[in-house]
Amino acid sequence: LYFVLLFASVIMLGPFLWQFFSSLKPQGHMFTKGLSLFARDDSNKILMTLDNYREVFHELKFLLYFWNTFLVASVNIFLNIFLNSLAGYAFARIRFPGRDTIFRLLLATMMVPGTVLLIPQVYIIKNLGLYNQLGALILPFIMSIYNVFMMRQFFYSIPISVEESALIDGATRFQVFTRIAMPLVKPALVTLGIMTFIWNYNNYLWPLVVINDKLKYTISLGMGQLITVGQTKAHLMIAASIIVSIPSILVFLIFQKQIVSGIMAGSVKE
Repeated sequence: LYFVLLFASVIMLGPFLWQFFSSLKPQGHMFTKGLSLFARDDSNKILMTLDNYREVFHELKFLLYFWNTFLVASVNIFLNIFLNSLAGYAFARIRFPGRDTIFRLLLATMMVPGTVLLIPQVYIIKNLGLYNQLGALILPFIMSIYNVFMMRQFFYSIPISVEESALIDGATRFQVFTRIAMPLVKPALVTLGIMTFIWNYNNYLWPLVVINDKLKYTISLGMGQLITVGQTKAHLMIAASIIVSIPSILVFLIFQKQIVSGIMAGSVKE
């Protein structure tokens, strides 16, 4: 079993290791025959340099792009956690006419490809006056049907007797939601927040369509500047991709236990 896991780890980590060591190669030695991790001169001496990273920071406004990206991601995380949890709680606990039918219709919309909705969404954003604004990267993604479904399943895993006791004591439904239900699904909230962050951090197509001002570029659009017509700056793209991947790796390393516990908690239904 350990041998199989080790073999799988090498397969998965291999491209990342090649990417990292390639980012340290001089430009003229970026692509060589074979899968050598290191660039070597004629005397077989290993060549390593940080020039690619220096050139990336010279070409791109990384701090500005990171700020725009984290601003959009932070607002989306807050709104997604609150609104998706609110909707998921309503579908799990509140009985109202047509609840199950409405929920099934919402789930059916998950079958519609996102690219089909691209043009209508752009039209709406332009009519709202949000085109070329950071708000255009927030409004279409403040809710997700998948996240509503996920939170609904998490709330189902909470014993309803706890909430009924609070309602009998005079608490309102919103107080039960904020003071009892939400604290009990913290692993789910962490999972939802991480998923929202990763989605906004990696989103490229939508910002490419609605953002033209370079001062409002996200990190994915900033990296896209390295691709020009007839020319791709591969050495810079590899170095930039290493820099861009660091936040995602840190998020996973910090919250991996919460991610696993959140997934396990949502697998049980009352």
